[in-house]
Amino acid sequence: DESGEHQWCQLLLHARDQPPTFLVASAGDTLLPPSKHADLLADALMAEAVEVEYYKGDYGDHGFGLGAPWPQKECMQWLCGKVDVVCHHTEEDQSTVETEERKGSGICWLS
Repeated sequence: DESGEHQWCQLLLHARDQPPTFLVASAGDTLLPPSKHADLLADALMAEAVEVEYYKGDYGDHGFGLGAPWPQKECMQWLCGKVDVVCHHTEEDQSTVETEERKGSGICWLS
C-alpha cells in the first residue's frame, strides 16, 4: 500500500515458527524492493532469533535467480550445512554440487 507497510503476512507473529532461512534480495528488484520485502523479513526473523543468512546486492531485477549471477555457491554451502549431507563441488563447474547422504540411502544432484 501507499504507506509502505508490509501487508501480505503478519511477519512478527509467524517469524518465530520459521526454519533457518537463506535469503537473497536484489537492490535492483523493482517489483519487490528489499526495503519493502526482504529487509522486513530478515529483521523479523532476527528479532525472533531465527537463524538467517541474508545476501543483498545488485543482482538484477525481479526474477534474477533464473539467470543472473547471485550467491549460488554460498547458498549451496549453507544448505549443505543444514541437511545431513556431504557436499562436493566439481572442479569443472562450481555451480554444480553433488550431495551424497551420509546414511548411504541415495544421491541427489543439485545444479
